[in-house]
Amino acid sequence: MPITRFMFDTNIFNHIIDGNLSLGAVKDIEFFVTHIQRDELDATSNEERRKELLKVFKVVNQVLIPTESGVWGVSRWDLFKWSKKNGLYDRILKQLEKEKPHDRGNKKDALIGETAVKMGIALVSDDGVLRETVRKLGGVSICLSDFLKQTEDKS
Repeated sequence: MPITRFMFDTNIFNHIIDGNLSLGAVKDIEFFVTHIQRDELDATSNEERRKELLKVFKVVNQVLIPTESGVWGVSRWDLFKWSKKNGLYDRILKQLEKEKPHDRGNKKDALIGETAVKMGIALVSDDGVLRETVRKLGGVSICLSDFLKQTEDKS
C-alpha cells in the first residue's frame, strides 16, 4: 500500500536546494509541517541559504499542524498540544539523547517524530537515528531515496 501522507524533516529542504529532489516530484503531494521545520530554516546562519530554503518551504504544498507536545523554549504557544509526561515525546527524546548525546536538535527532532507517529504521517528524513527511533515506536519513516522511489512509481 503506497504512503500518501508525508512530513519532511528539515534536512530534506536542504536536499531540494542542493538539487537532490526536484520540486516537480513533490508538487502534487500534500505535506504536513509543524512550526519546528520553519523555525529551523529561519535559524540557518548563512543568509543566502536561509532565503533559498524559506523560498522553497513556501512553494511546497503543505498543511501546518501543531506538534503533539509542547517544550518550553522550543514550542510556539498556539502551535502545540498538551501531552502527558513520559509519553511518546519523552521516549523518542530519550532514545535520541542516547544515540546523539551532543545534538542540540534532539528536542525538535523528538517533536517532529512524535507528531508524525501520532498523526499517522510518514516522516521523510535523512537522519538515520531519528528514522529508526520513529520506526521502533510504531511510526513510518523513510529516507529521501525511498521517497524518490515511491514518487517515481506514481508517475
